[in-house]
Amino acid sequence: REYLSLGYHNLANKCESEKIEDAMPFHQRAIELRTQLAREQPDSPQAHIQLAESHHHLAHTLEHGWQRLAEARVEREQSVKILQAFIAQHSQWPQAKHALASTQNMQAIALAKLDESQAAQETYTAALKIWQQLAADFPDVVEYQVGLAGTEHNLGTLLVEQDRSDEGMPLLAKARERLETTLQRIGPHATGNQFLGIVYGSLSDILKTQGQSDKASEVATQLRALQERMQQLARQTVGEALPASKLLTDP
Repeated sequence: REYLSLGYHNLANKCESEKIEDAMPFHQRAIELRTQLAREQPDSPQAHIQLAESHHHLAHTLEHGWQRLAEARVEREQSVKILQAFIAQHSQWPQAKHALASTQNMQAIALAKLDESQAAQETYTAALKIWQQLAADFPDVVEYQVGLAGTEHNLGTLLVEQDRSDEGMPLLAKARERLETTLQRIGPHATGNQFLGIVYGSLSDILKTQGQSDKASEVATQLRALQERMQQLARQTVGEALPASKLLTDP
């Protein structure tokens, strides 16, 4: 059943990239199988993470394929509840906490798009606390540093959009410093580079809007330098430059 559920999950993902509205029955079948597996394996982090993942992907299909936003919200909330319940009984599994923080970050993004700023802020804050603990407990795990920086960026930009720059800009500065320090320590990292580029892009836009054109220009220059490094890395990796559309662009 585990392999069968994975098959349905992969079919759903394939549909999402081709004809998203066709993905729903495959997600629903994957959820049925993974629900059974999670019940039979109450101590398995993988079983619960995969079940939560399926609910999250179904939410994406409901939202983007069918515009059924209320149902999508329910699925995202279910994904969070599954992980919270598992962690309450099995707090020793960092991968479950990683999955919960990632899920809450995505849930907050969806709430922000619905103009539910307060709920989005609360959800980002919940994710932030988990990332901070993971980053403190496992400082050498790059994914935790990148995840923390990503949520710092998202919450920071939300606060700036609410005219709370005094709260938002320090978070953006933390995200920038965290990613720059991490990348200096470990060298090129695809996701880290991508997130740093997003942070640079957001900072440049915000500073420009605030009338700080000189600082905005400095950050934009850093973004271009990052893009050039990414292109050079692509040349070294595949022997030729990737098309511009495949590289990080200014958000």
